[in-house]
Amino acid sequence: MSENIIHYTNNRSPSLLDTITSDGVAVDLTGSTVKFQMRLVNTTTPLKVDTAATVVTPAAGTVRYDWALADVNTSGYYAGWWHVTLPGGNVQDTPEFLVEIRDHAPVAQEYISVEELKSSLSLAGQQFADQDIARAISAASRAIDQICDRRFYADTVDVTRTYIPMSSLFMPIDDLSSFTSMSQAGTTWTQNTDFYFEPTNAPANGQPWTSVKTIGKPFIWTLKDIQPYGGYVDPRITLVGKYGWATTPPEVVEATGILATRLMKRSREAAFGVLSLGIDAGAIEIARYDTDVQTLIDPYVRPVT
Repeated sequence: MSENIIHYTNNRSPSLLDTITSDGVAVDLTGSTVKFQMRLVNTTTPLKVDTAATVVTPAAGTVRYDWALADVNTSGYYAGWWHVTLPGGNVQDTPEFLVEIRDHAPVAQEYISVEELKSSLSLAGQQFADQDIARAISAASRAIDQICDRRFYADTVDVTRTYIPMSSLFMPIDDLSSFTSMSQAGTTWTQNTDFYFEPTNAPANGQPWTSVKTIGKPFIWTLKDIQPYGGYVDPRITLVGKYGWATTPPEVVEATGILATRLMKRSREAAFGVLSLGIDAGAIEIARYDTDVQTLIDPYVRPVT
């Protein structure tokens, strides 16, 4: 395979076509069997694909693999190769090539897509740096999360979290974008009857709720509150909903692009081209000392409570 392959999630077409060569010469596959094998890059996990391929023209060494839905249901970067069993029983593997299974939309936990950053870097239509770009975007997104002490994407399913009120009237919570239920001591509380969320207009402003205030009855909070119940009552609040930000603020998107570009530039200029783009390798440090990034994300840093 002469170049990297880009394939989109849940697309079974087009099939993967290739010519198997050795020293630049097509391998005669007459009497041979061929498998297509694929695994996640930089992992030792079981093979994602280990399935028989079709030998199209044996003498010309051409093969085809028809994707199954399970092969393309998860986005990511994979190493692929052809595993050939020759007529005498000897096996021959081809060199690995990169296969990217790509979502059309950005990965939910990342604030800018590979294609958007490639456009900014004048790399549209090029594939050689896709893996580096994806890694830089991931590192930049997580660095911004850590500096802001919050994440700018929402859960896709309901999550249950537990809190303890700070008083009988007030309780800070993690960023909440969608509410399902709240209860304390086996009693279900009703929104806008027993309590309300603050900021009150947060959803209309594209922001999450960050605290709860009571209306009709107080939280069970102190020993005095618990005693009328006749023994110990668990004061913890159970809150069910989707946490995080439903919509990523444009300032965060812009900051992610700036930081990811800085990381890409740094990796290209590193001695011997070696640089880890993980969080511990400097993404947070770069973000904190980059005035453009800091200016953009400062309004979104979660206050200490």
